[in-house]
Amino acid sequence: MSYRTEFNRLVSRKIVGWKLTDFLLVEVNLRLYQAFRENPLAHVRVPFDGMVHRFALMDPDNRFCERHFTFLVKFHQDEQTLIVIDAR
Repeated sequence: MSYRTEFNRLVSRKIVGWKLTDFLLVEVNLRLYQAFRENPLAHVRVPFDGMVHRFALMDPDNRFCERHFTFLVKFHQDEQTLIVIDAR
């Protein structure tokens, strides 16, 4: 099943605040939208009762740097929308 994705405003600001390169910023967004279409989320109870999506990307400007991303996700009441509520 395909899900619609929404980002909490604070999450969007947080991602911009990471000051990622344009390439990484685009890759993060593509990964999220692509992943949520396929729904590979893990249900967890810690750090909150919800779902987590994790992935890592190699920094193209520095091949020795691998960046790890964690996104906390909840279902909207319509059960067809995933809301990204935090990013780390």
